[in-house]
Formats: sequence, structure tokens, C-alpha cells
Amino acid sequence: MEENKFKCDVCNKYYKSYQSLWNHKKKIHSIITQNTSIQSKNTSIQPQNNSKMSINKLLCEYCNKIYSRIDNLNRHKKKCKSKEILISQNDEIIKQQDEIIKQNNELIRQNEELSKKLDLINTTNKTNTNNGTINNTSNSNNTITNNINIFRLGYETILENLPTEEILNILRMEKYKPLLEAIKKTHFDKDHPEGHNWYNSNLREKFVTVYDKETNKKIRDDKEETTDYVLQQRINELEELGYKHKDELTEEQINNIDNIVKNDYPPYISEKVKTMAYQNKDMVKKTMEQVLASK
Repeated sequence: MEENKFKCDVCNKYYKSYQSLWNHKKKIHSIITQNTSIQSKNTSIQPQNNSKMSINKLLCEYCNKIYSRIDNLNRHKKKCKSKEILISQNDEIIKQQDEIIKQNNELIRQNEELSKKLDLINTTNKTNTNNGTINNTSNSNNTITNNINIFRLGYETILENLPTEEILNILRMEKYKPLLEAIKKTHFDKDHPEGHNWYNSNLREKFVTVYDKETNKKIRDDKEETTDYVLQQRINELEELGYKHKDELTEEQINNIDNIVKNDYPPYISEKVKTMAYQNKDMVKKTMEQVLASK
């Protein structure tokens, strides 16, 4: 054993030369230790430059255990308990984040509902209602002199507050007339200025004028998008009213409302709404200007 003077400090095997020892450690143990004792000369060998990289490769990133061989490390990582715990913790965090997102979406929905109810309360407080119509005080020129609180576009509740017989008259109309009448009653009725929140000032322009409740200003908005939005809001309202009063409608009338709800409205309906918004522009514009001047 005397001539084998170079000892491996990992497995205690002896080698005749330092080079043999170095090759052994590189092949078998994957790393070169920082200090290799050479008994005959009593000198120390400095670690190679890549020793740190090798150590990192043999370190388990989950539990920080160090292994002498890469295959041992890989076998360990497949069963590492710390790894399983971390994965479980990550799954729980993801689950909690999904729940937070769900709760936030519910809060947004509740806030929108609350905003709609507040608009209705403000309208009720600032206008005198009599059988679903506003009891306005007029001067000799029949101009409205009482305060008006215009609905935010899309938050109108005029139809549902109409007398039952008036609602039924709308629901009993044929083809797409219920939809057109619902829009007229909501946005272009002289007895309901609180619905005067948009108009079409020019048939050729691509924009319409909309009342912005947040800023109490008139703004320009895309004509096609606004028209489509108004149509969809009234369709949703007709669906609710149709279900509420289904016992007072014939099967044919119920089917007609269902057809309006389920099928896309034809292009001519959209054009009729744009024309309606143009024909009533002066009335709506006058209401908007009165509201702007009063605030």
C-alpha cells in the first residue's frame, strides 16, 4: 500500500499518482475536492475553476442535500419530500388566487347593481312620478322647468316602471315593433326626459351624442356601437318583461318576443333606430342642455 500514496478523501481509495486520483474523482465522484492530501509531499491542491458549477449540479434545489453522483441526485429528486411540499404549497396558492379573482368579479357585479339602484333612487327623488309618467311643471311655452336626472346610458328602468297595461301593449305588438317601441318609449318620449341620454345629430356622421353622467357633459361616441348597445339593452329588458307577464300573453305573442331575443335583429331595425334618434334630436338635445345648465 505504501507505493499507492494518493488517497481519495471521498471513498478512501489509494492511487499511485495524483493524475490517477484526479481522473478517479472526476469520473466517479463528479467533483474535485478543494483540498486533496498528498501524503508524500504534504502539499495541498487547489480546486479547479469548474468545481463550484459541479457542486451546484449535485445540490438538490428543494432540500439542499448534496450528492456525490448525478444519478443519485436524480433518483433522490424523484422522491424528495420537500419537492412534494413545495408543489402542494404552489397548488394551494394558485387555488387561493383563483378564489380572489372570483370574489373580485362578484364585487364588480354587485357594484354595478348598486350603481343602477342609486341612479333609480336619484331619479325618483328628483322627479315626481304619477302612474309611471313624470309630472312636470311647464311655463307658457311648455318648456320643462323642474330638475331632471338623466339616466346613464344602459341603466334605464323606464319600461319596467310603466303601468302594466302599457307594458302589455308593447309586448303584444307584432314582429320587431316591441323592440322599436321599447326604444322610443325609453329614449325619445317627451314624457320621460330622464331617458334622453343620446341622439343622432347627422345621419351621415359616424358619431352620435351621448350624455356622460360621470362628467355631466355631452360626448361623441361611435354610432354603430351605441345603436347596437341600445338595441341589446332593450332586448334584454323585453326578455325580462315577457317572462314576467307571460301569463297575460298569447302563445303567439310569447313566441314573437322569444324570436326577438334569440335571433339577431335585421339591419333595417338598426337603421330605423338611427333615424329615430335623428328625428328626435332637438327634443333630446334640449333636455341635455337644460340638465347641463342646472348643474
